[in-house]
Amino acid sequence: MSHRPTITSHVSHAHGRRRRLTPMRQNHPDLRRLKRCSSLEWIHNTDRNTPDASGGLVIRVGEDVSIYPLDKRAVQLQDGSLPVTSYWYGKVVEIYLKAGRQDVWLEIQWYYRNVDLKDVGVNLAAYVGEYELVLSDHLSVVDICCVEDLATIVPYDEGDLAQPQIPAGTLYNRWSIDINFSQNGSINRVNIHVCV
Repeated sequence: MSHRPTITSHVSHAHGRRRRLTPMRQNHPDLRRLKRCSSLEWIHNTDRNTPDASGGLVIRVGEDVSIYPLDKRAVQLQDGSLPVTSYWYGKVVEIYLKAGRQDVWLEIQWYYRNVDLKDVGVNLAAYVGEYELVLSDHLSVVDICCVEDLATIVPYDEGDLAQPQIPAGTLYNRWSIDINFSQNGSINRVNIHVCV
């Protein structure tokens, strides 16, 4: 996940309807020249045969989002959707837009899945559950076209015995990690923190 995701196109099943995402632009924006905002409504209507918008999504700074993965391990189900654990997840840190255009980029703070931690050789992977996500300090900028939907990631505090039980199949987070990358992109050091 250390590279900027790029999607040429894919089919999604947002709210039971299929939509086709527009291609992601290949160039990084100059963020200093863009307007920042704390929320925005994104209407995605890329089906030229329907006059109405195929869906809308309000994204706010601080919210969690699911991102369609560029991962060969993400195998579609029979209906064309992906299992919840196949998506990439991130927390929206900043929203950037170009005034007068529909160019929108999100600065994302990445969650790492068990498989991502294994890929980068973090020993914590052995203790991370199937639906558990670990919030990292790894940031990158992605085109809004990569966002599939908002995500619900339940915070889990191991010390709070009174908290409600997390239902099976629900994404949750109990740890965060600080990652120190080397110049060539490999990981030098990882510090683990318990989320409270």
